Amino acid sequence: MLGTVTEQPRPSPPESTELHRMDAEPGRGYEGLDGGRNDLIHADLGVLKHTDRVNVQQTVESVGAGCDVTNTYILTTDKGEQLFLAIEETSCCSRFWCGPARAFRISLRNHNGEDVIRFVRPTRCDACCCPCCMMELMVQTPIGDVIGYVKQTWSLFGVVLKIEDSDKNPLMSLRTSCCPCRCFKDMEVQVECIATDGVGLIRKQWGSRKQDVNMDHETFNIDFPPGLDTKSRVLLIGAAFLMDYMFFEMT
Repeated sequence: MLGTVTEQPRPSPPESTELHRMDAEPGRGYEGLDGGRNDLIHADLGVLKHTDRVNVQQTVESVGAGCDVTNTYILTTDKGEQLFLAIEETSCCSRFWCGPARAFRISLRNHNGEDVIRFVRPTRCDACCCPCCMMELMVQTPIGDVIGYVKQTWSLFGVVLKIEDSDKNPLMSLRTSCCPCRCFKDMEVQVECIATDGVGLIRKQWGSRKQDVNMDHETFNIDFPPGLDTKSRVLLIGAAFLMDYMFFEMT
């Protein structure tokens, strides 16, 4: 199991957050999972295959962060063993002017500080009345291979997210309640696999408000559907981050 990260790494300079494929050659530490050129992902992500649940905890130092501090999250197993560190990279202007709807790139890093996967979202309109500008997130390797997408589809009742592979074939779907509650209770979203009967769950934990910082929604859990492959588990983690910024991000 990966060692514990003892200090927050400095984020690398932000890159473009447009949803596009970058041309690059595979590097060391990458392997083909489930076959195919577009399925080349970092070998360290293979640990997700043997993990039924991933817990995502935002660090205290980054809760309510300003422009000088980046949002940082620790990903652990249900036994508390650390898996990865997630670092948000965005510009100060995007954070100030766009708030939670800002463009960002979240890099998932191993215990050596190496990027193993990236979640990229462009700026989107934070309103359900704009069906032409729904929330969207792309999952790609650090070398530019697209793993898949998480896309919001217009719905009159609740929020619907579709998870697609790199060829935009649907894999999973998520639907929230009509009026998802952000405070005073846990929020649970069921994950349904399209090709199978597998069911998973994303749970946002209500941790109550703390005295000095807004830590009401800093923890969520991801229960993977049984038999889910590694690539789909990575996409589901991306969906959890997108939901976090859609409903609970406050900076």
